Amino acid sequence: MNVKQIGEKFSQQFFESVKYFSDDYFLEADILIIDLASIVAEITNMKVFSQVSYGIRESKLAVINNVISERNEQIRDYLKKGGNLYVIISTKLEEQLEIIGTRTSNEVITFDYLSTITLNCKDFSIKSQKGSSINYIAKFKDFFSNFDNSYDFVFKNHIGNVIGSVAKSNQPTTLQIPVESGNIFLLQTLKTSADDLDDYLTRQQACKDAFVQLNQLLYVQIKPEESNLEPPLWLDDYTIGNEHDEIAKLKNLQNEKIAIDNQINQRKQNLIYYTTLKKLLYSTGKDLEFGVKDILKEIGYIIEPTNDGRDDLIFSFKGQVAVAEIKGVKGSAAEKHAAQLMKWVNNYHINHDLNPKGILIVNGFREIPLKDRIENTFPNQMLSYSRQQKICLVSTTQLLQLYLDFKVELITFNKLHKLLFNTIGILKYESTTIKVSSEEQYFPATTSVPGV
Repeated sequence: MNVKQIGEKFSQQFFESVKYFSDDYFLEADILIIDLASIVAEITNMKVFSQVSYGIRESKLAVINNVISERNEQIRDYLKKGGNLYVIISTKLEEQLEIIGTRTSNEVITFDYLSTITLNCKDFSIKSQKGSSINYIAKFKDFFSNFDNSYDFVFKNHIGNVIGSVAKSNQPTTLQIPVESGNIFLLQTLKTSADDLDDYLTRQQACKDAFVQLNQLLYVQIKPEESNLEPPLWLDDYTIGNEHDEIAKLKNLQNEKIAIDNQINQRKQNLIYYTTLKKLLYSTGKDLEFGVKDILKEIGYIIEPTNDGRDDLIFSFKGQVAVAEIKGVKGSAAEKHAAQLMKWVNNYHINHDLNPKGILIVNGFREIPLKDRIENTFPNQMLSYSRQQKICLVSTTQLLQLYLDFKVELITFNKLHKLLFNTIGILKYESTTIKVSSEEQYFPATTSVPGV
């Protein structure tokens, strides 16, 4: 399912981001989400200073209008073919723009941001009002249950159908505007809260699934002969005939679905744990640092705070302190990495009057599959310096092996701790934990695992 977004409202891991003012043909998407604030930002970035004014040049305005005209034509075609456009809007629907030209006095125009999505501000008026209690009509309740819903305004005048309104007052917050065979949805900010990175990714996947399921529901319900008139919200308070029994049966099925979905989500959550661990085999930068830090914390080390702007990691156990440099590289480690580590080690010694253990943790040849890493992560030319400085050299593959063996009690914390803090040069450890390609095939650290 091709899901695109204009803006970065959702994670780019699940929603491909494109620009409105670009050559990207975003209407090839199965699902298109537009954060109107992103279009506002794109236009704002085109503004320039000219003597005493700040606005849009005439020539740039002509380009903007030309792009909007082309995008509108594409959007109309998209809607004709049954596409659904999900637009997240804010209170800024129009703006006074000064047009910087060659004349002495610059012209001021009212720029309609809704015109970028084929709509007209004249059809809408809004009132700023904040809250979080919104009632949605029945067929949209499942979709909006995936978000922490809130509203920043209500519609005073509008076109289209109300699908969400403020509880107890019925003030419209969310609209569905049928156009041809498709719809334009005017939504308020869709938020998701998360406790950590893994929870965030799970919720972002759930958001994508919600859009996909709603889109499928809307396509199934398209019937040319049907009226676009939506039933009013008050109709939900009445049942006729055997409708009550059908509602009860549906509720039972939905409860069963919730139970199954919870089990599926739990399995997905479990798999995220393993996916996160595997980052040690391919990642670099902050992703790799966070992965190493999480493993060390779970093993039992205390992660010490470091100053902003530093890329080292300090961890300790019962007064013994290690300073680690963590690198993810496309090739092998280098002596400069060990030198950078010694800078952090010496700084710690100066500031704390304590000699910490220096540990260089490297994800070498990170873009190459494990079985194809035939070169050593730590080349011979850096070993002399590392031994001289009493540095422990450990690959992220080894660190992962140590962690996995520790989790299943194949190695004790004391033995693992001694390996990290007593090793000078390359850490030596044999493991049968990491499985590659089949249940029977293993790669021990000091024999078959390449690059260690």
